[in-house]
Amino acid sequence: MHTRRPSVEYHSGVMAAAARGADLHAMNHDSQQLAGDTAPEIDERFLSEWLAYGFREMGAYLDKRARFAAYLDSRNR
Repeated sequence: MHTRRPSVEYHSGVMAAAARGADLHAMNHDSQQLAGDTAPEIDERFLSEWLAYGFREMGAYLDKRARFAAYLDSRNR
């Protein structure tokens, strides 16, 4: 399995921002939770679409498995 390394442009961009005096801590999304702020909210529409997608995919997977089991059963007769 080949893993992809981050590009050099990314590293040089981060280093350039640090050299310009950018507040890298402010760019860190985890810093809000470290400061004790509330967790980010999840949009209910996103959640419902995500669940619907997951159930469709699971249904397709189970249907595929059932068809394969029926195929194997028919071959063994």
